[in-house]
Amino acid sequence: MNAEQKPAIMKATIQNETGVFFINGFAPCKEKRKIALFARLFSLKHVERNDLNSGSLHHFLNPASQILNSLETTIAILLRKTKLSDTSLIITWFTEDHGKLKTVAKGARRPKSSFAGKLDLFFEAEISFVRSKKSDLHTLREVMLQNPREGLRKGYRQVQLASYFVELVELVTESDHAAPELYDLLKRGLDYLETHPPTKRAMLHFESELTRLLGIHDKKETSPAQAIGRIHGRLPSTRQELIAKLT
Repeated sequence: MNAEQKPAIMKATIQNETGVFFINGFAPCKEKRKIALFARLFSLKHVERNDLNSGSLHHFLNPASQILNSLETTIAILLRKTKLSDTSLIITWFTEDHGKLKTVAKGARRPKSSFAGKLDLFFEAEISFVRSKKSDLHTLREVMLQNPREGLRKGYRQVQLASYFVELVELVTESDHAAPELYDLLKRGLDYLETHPPTKRAMLHFESELTRLLGIHDKKETSPAQAIGRIHGRLPSTRQELIAKLT
């Protein structure tokens, strides 16, 4: 292998509260984000990149490498957050790659948590998580906020209709079943409400698109909502109020 063919190497100079560690190792440039994430996960303060010709990872990195290798990353919309303990939350996401996903955000309720300001309803983010081998409740590691949808929170009816969209998606989907077309529908629905007033037409259109994508609307039924109710046994309780209040 000549000099031009040699891969770039990451040299990580990592400092934490107990001292300084020098970790030299082979790592393609595409792994740069993982090394930076490693530093954040372990409260490390400094990572710098240099090109080296050779090296091996220090044994200190081995446990962290196992975590990094098991990390999965996807784009997600936050559907629901529930208190787990005095310090932690259960976050339900609808993801582009995995469908509905539940994660534990450990320490998220602490004032200085790395998740502070990143976990709220309708937020769209790139999330990194470690999948559980025992249950469908996975461990959230990092959230990179992409779209907080601040405009959506300008009015009560906007929030109410957005919540209705979210409830419908939760109702018709199962955990860990990818449904990119439903993810796209929810994203478009929330984006629309961020810049447009909530209307009955928007609600009925969302229901119609949902049943079309699911393939459940029987022509004998009077409405898509009726089809959803028939298949899933119920509709979100807020629908009746929305029908009465929206114009």
